[in-house]
Formats: sequence, structure tokens, C-alpha cells
Amino acid sequence: MRLTFSEPLVGSTARNRENYTVRPYGTVENVNAESESPQTVTLTLDGVVVGATGQEASLELSSLRSVSGSTLVQEGATVRLSQFVDGGNVMVFPNPVRASRSEQELTVGQLPKNATVRIYSPAGRLVKVLSIADRRERKVTWNLRTRRGEKVPSGIYLVRVEAPDASPVIKKAAVVR
Repeated sequence: MRLTFSEPLVGSTARNRENYTVRPYGTVENVNAESESPQTVTLTLDGVVVGATGQEASLELSSLRSVSGSTLVQEGATVRLSQFVDGGNVMVFPNPVRASRSEQELTVGQLPKNATVRIYSPAGRLVKVLSIADRRERKVTWNLRTRRGEKVPSGIYLVRVEAPDASPVIKKAAVVR
């Protein structure tokens, strides 16, 4: 991950791994700054999953000073770590979902903001509507039941994702009972 600041940093603060904290999981393994007073810092992160989990990761910054002596970020300032999210990044998992085993739900992740997910049966009937509203997590889970609470049979289901600022996306999900 590369961070670019508005002013060159004091090299010792820029290279100190303790000035970077990953939340909720992960560590900063290495900090690379190519000069004594770098304006750009490259971080090597470990244990950070950014993507289809739908869980938001962030990087907290502290004690970073410019060579002119000014504080570049307020203590505890955070940078959200995420992939660019539009409808094309939507993930459906596990796929197939084997409900006869321990898997009893299907996750639709990497959803755009304010997304609505509609699940359709193999016959094209609406089975379930799920919405994400404006939450930080960008995923929803489907319990493999209809709107009336009945278990869905085996089949290939269509997952339609719609959001105000994204094009609709259709994915397929296999349910095996």
C-alpha cells in the first residue's frame, strides 16, 4: 500500500511501524521510504483481507510529522482500506452452497452502497429481497429460505444486485441439498 502526504515527512517517524495500526486484523510488516524526508511511504501489510469478505479494514496513522515541524495527520486518523466497489465486483460465496453439510447460508459480498439484492428461483420467481442500507459492511447473507421461511430446494438461483450509483448485476448461485 502506498501513502502520499502533502509534505515531506521526517524519515524516522515515516519509517516507524508503530505509527501505523491496521484494524480490525493485520499488521504492518515493513515500511519503505526511499529518501531521508519522503513524501511517499510504501507499507507492506500482512493478514489484511480487502475484498470479498465485505468487512471493512482500516489503517490508523499517528505521530507523523513533516520536515517543517507540522503534524500531517491528527492522532488516530484513519484510512479506509478497500477495493474500488461497483456492481462488477460483487461476489457470491460459497458457490455452490452445500446445504446438506454445515453451510446454511450464502453470502453476497462487495456490494455497492445502498444495494438491494433480489434472489430469484430457477423458475424466475422472486424468492427473497435483502438490502444493505448504508452500513459499513458491504455484504448480506441469505439463509437459503424464502420470504415465507421455507427452505429452498436445490437449483441454480439468480442473484440480482441493484444500487442507486451502480449498474445492475446478475450472478448465479448453486444450492445443493
